[in-house]
Amino acid sequence: MSIARFTVLLAVVLTAATGCSSKGSNVDDSLTAQRAQQRIYELMKDTLRGLPVGAGLSKTPGSPLLGKFDKPYPLTVPCWEGNVRTEGPHYLRTAYWVIGVPAGATRDYFDRIKKVWSDQGWSEENTSEWVWVVRTGDGFGLQLQDADKGDGSLSITGSSPCVPESALEPLDPDPSEITVV
Repeated sequence: MSIARFTVLLAVVLTAATGCSSKGSNVDDSLTAQRAQQRIYELMKDTLRGLPVGAGLSKTPGSPLLGKFDKPYPLTVPCWEGNVRTEGPHYLRTAYWVIGVPAGATRDYFDRIKKVWSDQGWSEENTSEWVWVVRTGDGFGLQLQDADKGDGSLSITGSSPCVPESALEPLDPDPSEITVV
């Protein structure tokens, strides 16, 4: 066996043994796209439960300075780097604007959301003054971002672990708003 073939075979074996990895997520063979969608929405609702009454999530921002998240479905993003592959597992990603934030309270809500996530025990990753990222124990991710454009500029993006390609369909449309009672 040539060294080149051995190297390719070794790479295939290691990839199969460790699973597909993207942003720290491995393929979850039991996860379906619909279950991943529901889990992302659950995590977002858990976040809202820690905020004052009136806070919610919407595809349409409360500020005219910001653009609408107009994708009707979660994005399915490949769990691999580069453009050589065309098939394989994907992770789901969906984004919302935080609405119902009183004037002048953007940074207060940013800090409140960070605390909610910290209180849940979710681990911090790649955080900064304007972006806060956490990963849940089951491999889902949440990103809070302050666009620094004034009130109503907070967004939350949820992402799933890698889902096998065979379990990506069907996807339900994202709700236009997420609220809790």
